[in-house]
Amino acid sequence: MKTIQPAVVEESTCNLPLFYFGATVKTNRLYFLPLLIWAALLVVLPFIILAIVSLYKTNFLSWTFVGVKNYKSAFTRGYGQSILNSFLYLLLIPFPSTAISLAIAIAMSSLLKRTQSILRALYYIPLFGAGIISSLFWRWVLKTGNVLVGPFAIPALSLVIIISIVGSGTLFFSLAIQNLDPQIIEAGKIDGASPFQIKTRLILPQLWQLFSVMLLFSMIGALQLWEIIYMLAPYDHTASMMFNVFQDGFQFGKYGLASAECIIMMLIILLIGSVKQFIEKEK
Repeated sequence: MKTIQPAVVEESTCNLPLFYFGATVKTNRLYFLPLLIWAALLVVLPFIILAIVSLYKTNFLSWTFVGVKNYKSAFTRGYGQSILNSFLYLLLIPFPSTAISLAIAIAMSSLLKRTQSILRALYYIPLFGAGIISSLFWRWVLKTGNVLVGPFAIPALSLVIIISIVGSGTLFFSLAIQNLDPQIIEAGKIDGASPFQIKTRLILPQLWQLFSVMLLFSMIGALQLWEIIYMLAPYDHTASMMFNVFQDGFQFGKYGLASAECIIMMLIILLIGSVKQFIEKEK
């Protein structure tokens, strides 16, 4: 009786039938299906609804088509000043907060792990106290010098926000440092590198990619700022783009105008992200 030998799979995939590749591609696509559905429900569909609402004057009971009138009204109602204020926040918050977080994390890297854990918790405390309680405290502190109604209102608010978010950035950078290859640091010590040289020439270069990502997130957060403004200085001279959206949409019930302002803000965020990515590629 003739014995049937099992098929031998060669290393080269050239002999595989074409339908094998088609089946593999189709199978891999199925893994992305839940993600695509989730993105469609939470990103694409809300954006389409937002774009439609921005073309109407509505309170969701009556609808009047106005076209691009809401976009024109946005700039005639002080939204241009809000855009300028948002760019001031963009200059004052993202880079300093990210750089301070990075510096703190690198400075703590040579301490004992228990000491690092205690310091991370202490830096993270302002995030637990964020919101109404923290804002009430800062309103009492800043109004003592009447800072919130003067030209230093935006720098003062930026300082409050930096203090509030430094803890989260420090936590991310500190965890990233812990996951670095310890052999690189040990090699530096064997070669006679000082602690300062180890931090600046071995640890710091490996964190630039994370620094770039954290900076981008901080930039987006600075453009979407509104709650601190609402609690501390709800004035036109401190209003951000998101604060205008909150006011027009939830306080004044002008949902079409607020939707148009959201679309404008989203386009500005996409433009800034694209410019940042282009600059990094050129480098």
